[in-house]
Amino acid sequence: GNDNKLPAGYVRVGSGFGDLFKVGVGGRFNPRTVGTLPNLYDENDAVAFVDAAVSVAGFNAVLEAEGRQTSFTTLVPDPSNPAGAELADGAALWASYTVKLPQLAITPAYRISFYDPSSSFATDQLLENTIGARIDGDAGTMPLSFIVDYTFMTEIGDLQNNVGVRDIADNRLTALFQIEL
Repeated sequence: GNDNKLPAGYVRVGSGFGDLFKVGVGGRFNPRTVGTLPNLYDENDAVAFVDAAVSVAGFNAVLEAEGRQTSFTTLVPDPSNPAGAELADGAALWASYTVKLPQLAITPAYRISFYDPSSSFATDQLLENTIGARIDGDAGTMPLSFIVDYTFMTEIGDLQNNVGVRDIADNRLTALFQIEL
C-alpha cells in the first residue's frame, strides 16, 4: 500500500529495569509521493522520538517527546527555514496514582500535551490538559471498569506577534464503561 516504490523504515529500541523504569528511542523515515496526477510531489518524512516510563508503589509517569521533519523536493512551505523543510514537534506527560481498596482500585490521572503540527503556521500550537479517573472492580467478583476524563484544549497562538492564548471550543468529555466476561 505504499504510494511509490520506495520502502519506509521504522525502528524502536527500548530497555528498562523490570517494571520500575523503561526508556525507548525510535524513528521513522518515509519517502512519499503526494498529490494527484499529473501533479505529484516527492516528500521525505523523518520522525524521531524518545519516551520514558516510571512505576513506583502505585505511581506511574510517562514522558514522551517527538519531532518530525518533512522535506519537500518541489515545494518550500516555510521560507524562513533554510533547509526547505516543514518541522513539527510535540511532547506529553502522563501521571497517575492507583489507590487499592477492597474489591476496588481507583486511579486518578493527569496528562498535559503540547503539539505544534507545522512550522509553516505560527498560530497552530495546541496545549491539552486532561484530568481523569479509572475505577476498576475486583477481577474475580466484579469485573467492571469505568473510565472518565475531561480535556481542556487551548490554542497557544503566536506570542511573538501578540496573538495570545485562545481557548477553542474543542473541550471534550470521554466516558467508557467496560465489562470483562
